[in-house]
Amino acid sequence: MEFNATKESILARVSLTDLIGETVRLKRGHGRALGLCPFHEESTPSFNVYDDRFYCFGCKASGDAIEFVRKQQGLGFIEALQYLGNKYGVDTSGLVRKKPSHHKNHTQAMQLAHDYYRQCLASPVGKQALTYLESRKVSAEDIRTYGLGYAPADGAALARYLHQHKVKTQDAQAVSLMSYRRDFFRDRLMFPIHDIKGAVVGFAGRSLAKDNKIKYLNSRDNALFHKKKTLFGLAAALQAIADKKSVIVVEGYFDWLRLHKAGITNTVCCMGTAFSEQHLKSIKRYISEVVLLFDGDNAGTEAAAQAVSLVYAAPNIEFNVCQLPAGEDPDSYVLRVGSDATLAYLQEKRTPVSDFFITHKFKNNRPEHYLQVMSNEILPFLRMIRSGMEKDLIISKVATASNISVEQIKLELQQQRKPEYSKANSSQQFDKLSALQEEFCGHLYYADPDEVRLKEVADFAVNLRLAPSYMEFISYMLSNLRAGNKNSDHDFTDIAPDVASLVDKIKRNEKAYSHPNHYDAIQVIIKAMHLRKTRSNISMLHTKINNDNLHVLGEIRTLKQHSDKMHQECFSQGDKE
Repeated sequence: MEFNATKESILARVSLTDLIGETVRLKRGHGRALGLCPFHEESTPSFNVYDDRFYCFGCKASGDAIEFVRKQQGLGFIEALQYLGNKYGVDTSGLVRKKPSHHKNHTQAMQLAHDYYRQCLASPVGKQALTYLESRKVSAEDIRTYGLGYAPADGAALARYLHQHKVKTQDAQAVSLMSYRRDFFRDRLMFPIHDIKGAVVGFAGRSLAKDNKIKYLNSRDNALFHKKKTLFGLAAALQAIADKKSVIVVEGYFDWLRLHKAGITNTVCCMGTAFSEQHLKSIKRYISEVVLLFDGDNAGTEAAAQAVSLVYAAPNIEFNVCQLPAGEDPDSYVLRVGSDATLAYLQEKRTPVSDFFITHKFKNNRPEHYLQVMSNEILPFLRMIRSGMEKDLIISKVATASNISVEQIKLELQQQRKPEYSKANSSQQFDKLSALQEEFCGHLYYADPDEVRLKEVADFAVNLRLAPSYMEFISYMLSNLRAGNKNSDHDFTDIAPDVASLVDKIKRNEKAYSHPNHYDAIQVIIKAMHLRKTRSNISMLHTKINNDNLHVLGEIRTLKQHSDKMHQECFSQGDKE
């Protein structure tokens, strides 16, 4: 069946009122149905459903049955058609896109690698990894159940195994099993990463070497695997998530394993990245609640606080944080208290993400910095809230946590309201900044040793204040140039995944760095970065002025209250006399 015919056949069978009425309470009458909009918070119904269309006068959401399913469940267009086709008995098999010819080769390579890693863990070469697993209270049955394996320290062991099984080198490289001519994972305990259907699409490798700076190494993003979209353990957790309508999100692979082993199987892991809207999209249709269960340290606290924006990206889902006691992670906590006590703790200690965010931001700053926190962190958060009633409630909580009056907060919120384009503009500026940093690394990568004034470039690199993994990479490149070696001739293997991704991007864009003089190009980048820094300083000064104004307004308000009190006392005394 052709695409348009399939679409029309589905729409002809759908009663939009009945479809929407399954999840939205509708009041029917006068040729339409009316209810509370499922796409934004409201107290007065403004969501109108007609025979073939819906329209919300509040948030302007509109569309047909396909668009409703897309928005409600976070599906793509084809996925929405398939969902409705299954629901109403329309064949959608013709809509399934054929996989590229190399897809089969990639999945086969992944499965072979998984088999090999499991064999290695069970062999003498995996003895150290088995000893480590025993120290973490992971049994032989757990190893079989969760498919754990071991990547040997030999830098070409997997490559030889794949070659014996007729896997082409380019296919192994494409799915991050090999890095150039060496195995990508070496001397690491291996956790297989599955897609939602259960197929192995990547690996997470835990280093067994104590001196390795990269503790966990994930497969690079490729056609099968995208870290920012993938939740570790989702395939194993999906049924429990759907049954409970709730998902528990942890940060570590051993945390995930321990909770599943304890029977808390609606648990997934976000693999070292923040839990994001892309992650949420993969489970949105199954849940009504997300519980973030993070470590009881500063990093866990900050990771939980970062999720606050999701509260307003998915208003129909409840977001809670459950932070463990200091020094604990989910793995150690379950081992210490058991599954029943862990479930009880989850139930008792969970806190709404918005409340957690407010408490965290003020608790971790001194009172003299509260105004800056208000301007930089709290006011942008308040602007995300659409419901006036909810905004008033949150402002009240902010006032209590900061000792800044409700009136001051509302006044500043009104005065500092920014135009709608500001967020996009900020994103563009960030992209420009990232692009400059990428160019800087790219020219260093292709530069000749005698072409760069190393001291000047090294001094500038320090001012970039990049993540440690990037700074280490830049330092490594400068060392190569000092030794008279060209970086593009070097095989960078033991580098962090984000840096490896940058190197791959620079290699793919080699033509972009065909500059006659790389040092001249770097000079231009340095000037551009200094310009960015100057503009950033100007912006900070503007923020300081606004903060000072807010402080002055507070003092004026205090003086006025004192004056009014004195005035009242004077007149009261006069009346008595």
